[in-house]
Order: sequence, then structure tokens, then C-alpha cells
Amino acid sequence: MNTNNENAILRVETIEEMKNSDVHGLTYELIAYVKDVFRTEQGLNIFTIDDGEQDFKLVKFIPGSIAHPEINKGSVALFSFKRQHYEGDLQGKLEDIRQISSDQETKFKAGLNIRKLSQFKPVNTKLLFDTPAFNAMKEKLQHVATLIRQAVIEHRPIVISHHNDIDGFTSGLILEDAIEPLIKKHYPLVKFMANFLTRYPSRTPYYDIIDATKDISIFLQNMDRADTKPPLVLLVDNGSSTQDIVAINKVKLFGADVAVIDHHEPGPLDEHGKSAVCNVTVGHVNPHLVGVKENISASLLSYELANLINEFKEPNKHPALLGGVSDRCDGPEVNQLISQLNTTRDYYEELCLVGDYEIYQTKMNLPTSALLSFLRGDKLDELRNLYIPLLEEDRAQIKGLVKHYSTSKQLGNFKVQFLDGEKTTLRGDFYQLRAMAINLHDSAVEIEKNLITCVYSDAFVVFRAQQENEVFDVNKLIPYLQEKLPHARLTGGGHAVAGSVKALPIAMPEVLKLIEEYISNL
Repeated sequence: MNTNNENAILRVETIEEMKNSDVHGLTYELIAYVKDVFRTEQGLNIFTIDDGEQDFKLVKFIPGSIAHPEINKGSVALFSFKRQHYEGDLQGKLEDIRQISSDQETKFKAGLNIRKLSQFKPVNTKLLFDTPAFNAMKEKLQHVATLIRQAVIEHRPIVISHHNDIDGFTSGLILEDAIEPLIKKHYPLVKFMANFLTRYPSRTPYYDIIDATKDISIFLQNMDRADTKPPLVLLVDNGSSTQDIVAINKVKLFGADVAVIDHHEPGPLDEHGKSAVCNVTVGHVNPHLVGVKENISASLLSYELANLINEFKEPNKHPALLGGVSDRCDGPEVNQLISQLNTTRDYYEELCLVGDYEIYQTKMNLPTSALLSFLRGDKLDELRNLYIPLLEEDRAQIKGLVKHYSTSKQLGNFKVQFLDGEKTTLRGDFYQLRAMAINLHDSAVEIEKNLITCVYSDAFVVFRAQQENEVFDVNKLIPYLQEKLPHARLTGGGHAVAGSVKALPIAMPEVLKLIEEYISNL
């Protein structure tokens, strides 16, 4: 039953306790931390206070005066105020601010830290994928989820940078769709979400210096315009290799922290099970760090993370499965999603082809697009019915092309297929080196136990491999080539059986010859 008491004072411990009070007209007293102060020359004074669990605005208007000049951002004090509504939002009408003793401040700050830390940790503790791989990664998943939740609660911007393929896009979208409503829940008055959450695709399969340069420019502009903090940068479906380290260190120079959610080979691990990237980031989720080599896509990692980040919103199964099938994962996690969605792998393989084609058609990063709608699960059959006849016709031509122009050799235990992609692709066509490698590899994979496919151009070699024993690894081939050809400016990486090598065009004949020698000795 509501009652009124204009003169009564109620001491509360939390903002939530004050909000839940059904007594009108009270003056509330609360010890709190000053998170922000806004003052105008006209006399408007707004104090944003924090009790460790949520924020609350206290307003005082004194014409031409500054209220409580001794109180600034970072202060801890006892606040007296009444509740009031302004334009539909609950806020406090500030009556007084009093200093507290040093013992009271120490005790409050200890409790504040405990309450904040408890907020950051995921509320959901049960994994969606109760499998050996994900249970092995549980601690790392919870750590990165905690970092993301902390950034949201502390009003720190988040930048999502993901690879520009289906697995990268779906991973980025899954995280975006988990983080955005959490920001809105904690800060319902946020008007410009782009100041606090942005997502950008990266065309290279690693975090390049050009990506870091772009991200720095954007977040420095936001920091200057909107007075935001340096961001937490999430590298998704890239970020694990030593190639990423220079770009990671560049964004760190400007105050950003970096966390990686990836499934590519991270390189050698030290005695503590850490990679080189682990030592320059605040968090790194990667199945390789716990001894899991294949069958986990970035989209599956992001799906599990989304469940830990946002306890109020169930993550979307469709993009998680789409990314998993696109990266040819066939573990229990993909099978679980297929069963839950009552679908088939064949259907999703067709959707992956449609998704690849839509990414090819979408040349710019847009906040809304047919691509993003499709990846989130909209108009699946409509776009499938629109594109598949066209793509099947093209694919039939490609199969004939690769069969006609490819050559094959028996090198040691492997049958190796070669195709000159420079002469068998059209500039600007959807079917570039990666697509040609997939089609050529798939044409023989069912009849060969040990098969390596190499599609090359004047500067690239793209690999696909199937093997009985794990002896071929693109990431082991690369240092071998670099040692033999130090003058070739050779780089590359990716999965053990699905990666690429880049070298100077003048060195490509030597590169191909050494690749043959390497495979022959496996």
C-alpha cells in the first residue's frame, strides 16, 4: 500500500533498494561513488552516482552557481535526494551531499569492487555445448565473456573486427546481437550506439596494420566527440597468429585492450600453454590452446560466448550453424545445432554457397543489408531459390574447367592436384582461387585418401588437403619455404589443411618446386 511521508529520511544501501521503495515523498540517503559530473554556467548540475550495480542521476539547479564544487568524478560521499520523474525517466532531485569518514570510504570501496566484479562474471554458467572441446575451453570462454560484460557495464566501447567470410561475419553478428541489447539494458538513454559498439569486416584473414589504423581513427574520433574511453577490441575469426601482433600492439598504443576469439593455428605454445598472441592480449579463446585441432569454427565459439555475455537473450542458432558448416566442421556441436533446428547439413551447405555469393555481391560494410538479414536467418529459402540455379550452372562449368586444365602428380604418399588459377579465373569473378580450390578438391576427395590440392596465381597458392595421418600442415610448410627462399617475402597461414601462401611473383616457380619437394618427403 502506497503511503506519503514528506519529512521522513530512509537510509538505503543500494539504488535498487531505493527504486523498489513504495513510500512516496521520502528523502533517501545513499553512500555512492561519483561516476560523472556535468555542470553548466546556467546552474544545471548533474551527478551520476554508482553503487557498484547500477547508475542513477541526481540533478540540482542553482541559477548561475556550481553545486558542491568539492565533489568531482571519483568522489565518494553521502547523497540526500528525493525521487522524481523527468520525461518519463526516474532520477533524483539532489538535496545535499556530505563527506564521509575515511573508514566509511574504505569500507564502501571494498564493497563496491565486490559488487562490480560479481556483475562482470557471466550469470549463465552452463555451456550450451556440453562437449569435451567446449568444457576444456570453459575457463577461457568465461574470462573473455567477463571482459566483454565489464566493458558494457563500465560504458567502455567495443569494436568487433572479423574476417570477411561466412564464419567471420556470422561470428561478428552473433556477438553484436548479444552485446547491443545488454548495452541498452544498462544504459537505456544511449542515443548513438555506434559510439559504444561497432563491427567491421577485415578482408585479410588476420588483423592487418590497415585494420588497426582504421579502428584507431574511428575510436579516437569517438573519444574526442563523445568523451568515450579507449575500446575493447574483439578480433574474431582472426588474430591468433604472429602476423597479428604488430597491429594488435598498434591499437594498444592508443589505450585499447584486445581480446581474440579464433580457431586458427596460433603457433607454438610456451610451458604455460600460451601462444605469442596470448602475451599481448587480455584474453584469447582458441581450441588449439587446449589441444583441440579441428571441428570448431569461430561462429561456434561466438555462439557459446553470446550465451555467457547476455543472460537475457538466447543466441541465434542459425548463424552459428551456418559458420560451422561453412568451415566444414563436423563435430558434435554442429550435429547438435542441426538436430535442434530440425534441418540437414546438405541444406546448410547450399545456404553457405548463397552466403558466399552474397558476401561477394556486398562490397561495403553497411548497418543493414540483404547479407546481414540472410546471415541472421531471414529470407533463406527465397535467396536460395533465387541464387542456386544460377550458381549450380556456374559450378557445372567450373567443374568441367578444373577437370580439363588441372594436372595431378603422385608425390610420396599424396596425390597432388595443381591448377593455374591465374589463367583459369576471370578478373572480378565470384570463382576466384579459394572457390576454384574447393571445387577442384571436392571433385576427387571421395576417391583419394591422401589428397592435396594447390591452386596458384602469380603471387598466391591456396591449399586444400585430406589425409589419413596429420603430416601435412600449411603452417609447417611456410617456415620451410621461408628458410629456403628468404628473398621471396613469403607469408601465409590458415588451417593445417586449408590455408594459403603469398610470395613475390618472380619467386613463384621456385615456391611451387619447393612445395613439391616438401610434400614428396612427408
